[in-house]
Amino acid sequence: MSLHRDERGVYTVELLGILPLFLMVALLAFQLAMVGGAMNMAENAARTGSRMAGMGGDGHAAAMSAVDPDVRDRTSVSGGGETITVAIDVPVVIPFIDLDVTTIRRSATLPRTTTGGF
Repeated sequence: MSLHRDERGVYTVELLGILPLFLMVALLAFQLAMVGGAMNMAENAARTGSRMAGMGGDGHAAAMSAVDPDVRDRTSVSGGGETITVAIDVPVVIPFIDLDVTTIRRSATLPRTTTGGF
């Protein structure tokens, strides 16, 4: 009786077993990167819009122009005065999992700036 068995194909079976887990981790990392990027973009756009509104300009247009062109169709800007709110819809790439992060909202209120002396 031989103690060595034919182990051809064992690594392939092990790879096929771990592949779904690897793909799920990669999708989760991609989803977190998308959410983080949307949070950063919404915060910057809200501050830009609030700064422009505080100087008497069009805060909504400034906030929208601060958003990446690829994301503008999923972005809404609201608010009045120096308070601007930017909402970006983030698509969920992980199937069958609702992470409740589909919309990222960030607001900014910067004081009105005046020109002149102290």
